[in-house]
Amino acid sequence: MKTDKHVLTKVFFVLLAGTVFLLFLLSRSIHQKKPVQAHGEPKPPLAADRSSHPFWSMTAFQSAAGSGQGDGSMEDAEARFFTALLGQSHPSLDPQTRRALCQAFMCLNNVTRVVESVGEKCSPNSSILTVLGSYGATLFRSDYSYACRICPELDPDLADVVYTNALAALKVGEFMNAASNVLQATYHSADLKRPRAPMDDHYAVPFRSTLAPEETMACSNLLATVRGLAGYDPLSTDLFNDAVVYAMSMTHLRQDREETLRMQSRIARWEKAGMPPSLDEVPDDSDSAESLESYSEPEPESSFAIIANAYRDIFGYRFAEYHGLPKEEFLEALDKHSIPPTATWVHIQPRQNVESTYMPDQSASSQ
Repeated sequence: MKTDKHVLTKVFFVLLAGTVFLLFLLSRSIHQKKPVQAHGEPKPPLAADRSSHPFWSMTAFQSAAGSGQGDGSMEDAEARFFTALLGQSHPSLDPQTRRALCQAFMCLNNVTRVVESVGEKCSPNSSILTVLGSYGATLFRSDYSYACRICPELDPDLADVVYTNALAALKVGEFMNAASNVLQATYHSADLKRPRAPMDDHYAVPFRSTLAPEETMACSNLLATVRGLAGYDPLSTDLFNDAVVYAMSMTHLRQDREETLRMQSRIARWEKAGMPPSLDEVPDDSDSAESLESYSEPEPESSFAIIANAYRDIFGYRFAEYHGLPKEEFLEALDKHSIPPTATWVHIQPRQNVESTYMPDQSASSQ
């Protein structure tokens, strides 16, 4: 029996390693060459060259946290917060950019709280915490790129530095209060909670004929569902992108769980026949989906449940706080969709020139 549990443990963590690799694929575009700006014009720098260095960024962070001086166009606490986050004083940020940056910061805070909560239920070295922590980093960098689409003066190459600054700022109560105040002050009930950003180049990717037909069809079906529930065009913000990432993550998790249950089914047959375990055995008809549930063991089942609930907490926050949608209803609708876990396009990058774009017909998708 100990051998069986050891085999299951190895299989489970191999599957979790696949999830970590998926997160790596989503975030690897951050380290690629900086894309050409829209209209082909050079982008004005956000700061002097030294501001992009981590040491200078953290020096500015420490100075901002202890300074009592602020810019005239915003409250002192808010000025100190944005100086700490961006690594320099930048009083000219418009309300929409400020809101997008604060949403990214508060989302990172939410993921951190989720990881801490999950950490109380498992080992500090659990790969589950690694997977969930990767979502905090990936989503923040994607949100920062989204803010760069709103404000071209932001430097997309500073994503890693800003992420490091944000992690440090989470520990400063003044900055948490300042970010919350910005969200309240910049939100107007007559408009969307999430600032709009140009996304036509980004959303052209999942509907190109170069992708696998099943992936394109899955995205089209998901878009129709999201459009019907949102009440506005989900392609005008990153709402559809969030929906794809959530559906893709849950699809990958369900596939991992099914594979684990199949392994349990095979182990049960080995025990019954008195055969030694063999990971090279080809599954037979007895591993059909209908018979898998009876082999569900508490330990792996609880691990998958913990991760699924964490995904719901992470993305449910975004759907409610970013996009103003009823969390439970929206998550339940998305759970009915399957997105192939190969959609590496979902990491938002700064706006790029595209020769031609194809956007799905809105009227057709809403049918």
